[in-house]
Amino acid sequence: MRLLLCLAVATIASSCASTKTCEKYVILDYEDFGPQAMTHSLIGMQWWQWQDHGSPNAGTLYDIKVIVHPDSLTKDVKKDFPIAPIQHLDYRYVTFKNAQSYLDHHIAEDLIPTLTAELKLTRKKIDKVAICNR
Repeated sequence: MRLLLCLAVATIASSCASTKTCEKYVILDYEDFGPQAMTHSLIGMQWWQWQDHGSPNAGTLYDIKVIVHPDSLTKDVKKDFPIAPIQHLDYRYVTFKNAQSYLDHHIAEDLIPTLTAELKLTRKKIDKVAICNR
């Protein structure tokens, strides 16, 4: 009887796991990739991309999202997440490959331990979705 119960639980658990849907991309914050001095080469400056420069107030925050996606979905992601200056919707688009390469490089540098730990968390978030899209 105990064996039957274990088999039933295992079957239910595996069917739940197999029906879980995969995300096609991951949405992250600009800051998840580190400070602007390091990040700008990958995702641009940390101000609205439709402006020539940032605010003279150093405390100004810009809600910039980074959509990390498979290369094959670049057009779809840009269509689903259009840049809209009037609504202050600023998206940066990065492929899994480019994001992972960038993160691997800066994690290996290990310049600041707390920053490296944050970059490792970002890499894990991306890897979860990237694995699902193979």
